[in-house]
Amino acid sequence: MPQFYAKAAAMLGVFANVSENSAEVQFRDASDNSYTVDVPEPILGSLIAALLAIAPQLKPSGYGQMLKLTGGRIFQIRDGRIGLELTLNGTLRLPLMFHPNGISALRDALDELEARAKKGLSHELVINLKTALEVPGALSARADEVIE
Repeated sequence: MPQFYAKAAAMLGVFANVSENSAEVQFRDASDNSYTVDVPEPILGSLIAALLAIAPQLKPSGYGQMLKLTGGRIFQIRDGRIGLELTLNGTLRLPLMFHPNGISALRDALDELEARAKKGLSHELVINLKTALEVPGALSARADEVIE
């Protein structure tokens, strides 16, 4: 059985192929050739679990494919806490809960980002929001707890 090997340089998109009940993942290699991997639904969960399992074994390169912020909204959960849900690449929803003191840290980071963008600074800017975010368990609100 012939094998196919391709090394992705960038992921271009992920789309649901409803007619085939699969996920199509589009990539580009270093030579600017694009290709699609069609992952059938029955193996999608296993693939995700396997990728998450091996990720800690890989040495961070210091590089990553940036996600584009395409939306955001404020939400409140039943216990009164509020959060910010960011939409990345038009599909990935990332809910964030903030410590009350963390909102000012987020505001400061966004002000710095805006100031650098206005100056046309093109180098990478890394903002540490660790003090702004609550403990990971705070992100565990169930969908039925969210009040619009």
